[in-house]
Amino acid sequence: MNIYIYKNKNFDTFLKAKYSLEVRLKKSRFRKEIDVKDILEEYKDILNYENKEFQPLENYVINFYGNNRIVALRHPSKEPVDYRLRGESAFWFTYDEGDNIMAYFPSIYLYLPKRQPLDSLQMIP
Repeated sequence: MNIYIYKNKNFDTFLKAKYSLEVRLKKSRFRKEIDVKDILEEYKDILNYENKEFQPLENYVINFYGNNRIVALRHPSKEPVDYRLRGESAFWFTYDEGDNIMAYFPSIYLYLPKRQPLDSLQMIP
């Protein structure tokens, strides 16, 4: 999921990346159709947060998965660590929730197919 989806509130692109995965997960856990519709509304809310302030990608660690073919950028869990960010996605933004400033950390996993150039990098929803 890239930053432009959140900045431009592009709901169609957001759904292409996230919704089918959520539907599969909910169905596999025997959730009702109402639960899946609630997820759709939650996604709309996330995209429509006002006053998003995207935070810089800094002080992160790279976690490798799946024979080192999948990567995630995360805030460190070991010292030095900001305990508010510990283990969260390095891609994050804050938003205004009335009386509070809240943070949202979408988990992003990246995959580079074998023997492909870096511009073939794909995001796994």
